[in-house]
Amino acid sequence: MNTPQSYHLLAAALDGATEPPGGLFAWSVRSAVRGLVAHADYLRRSQRARRLRRGDRPLEARLRELARLDANPMARLVRPARDDAAFRLGWNRYNRLAPLGVDTQLQAPGPALQRQARAGIADDGFRRDTVAACIAALRDAAAQALPSSLAESARSLGDAAGDTLAEALALLRQQPEADLVASAAALGCRPRTLQRRFTQAGLSFNLLRQATRIELAGELLRQPAPPSLTEVAQAAGFFDSAHFGHAWRQSCGLAPGDYRDIATAMRAATP
Repeated sequence: MNTPQSYHLLAAALDGATEPPGGLFAWSVRSAVRGLVAHADYLRRSQRARRLRRGDRPLEARLRELARLDANPMARLVRPARDDAAFRLGWNRYNRLAPLGVDTQLQAPGPALQRQARAGIADDGFRRDTVAACIAALRDAAAQALPSSLAESARSLGDAAGDTLAEALALLRQQPEADLVASAAALGCRPRTLQRRFTQAGLSFNLLRQATRIELAGELLRQPAPPSLTEVAQAAGFFDSAHFGHAWRQSCGLAPGDYRDIATAMRAATP
């Protein structure tokens, strides 16, 4: 991934759009599978959104809304950090290793940011303040009772569509290698019917399955004594370690081993 990237939460927040709960759930599923956008796309969005300054309610509220639903491995790595030192360590190491257009480092003590643009990319105060608001939103989310899984998020929608999504996700957590036909049979419906329900929610079976695999792999990589990468790939339903590594890089921009190392270091830094 040579093209400079930006974390997807920033670009989504700058859109300023509002969605119904089902739309936000679909966004959370997509965020698990691909958590980076081209930095050039983020720059275009920031140029359109400069009226939403740091301290402006729409931007801050949007970031808080998205941060609590973000199912990407990066969010699930740093958001639950129990103290500022562990959060800062995880955030800084992620920024150093991920292919981000701007490396944003948290300084101690206090919330000061040190930013280093890469590959000749220009930076400015607006984007610095947007990142600062993003960091605050991720830290605020840690104090909330967040859904523990995508299946739980789907069930919280409180309607028939959410129940169907939750049942499918729960099944895929048990059988991450299952295909559409097998999943429909286990859920007592036809494959076409199941796919139509996913489409109505703005999703697809393949996207849900990939998000589930990423979710399972992340849980294993964040364990105190994580399995080997080969064992993680197998348990999460990936074809092999190469398939797993490619999917993981698409999801959060890191190699699985680097992600595991950050999780281990964060745990060691927590009193």
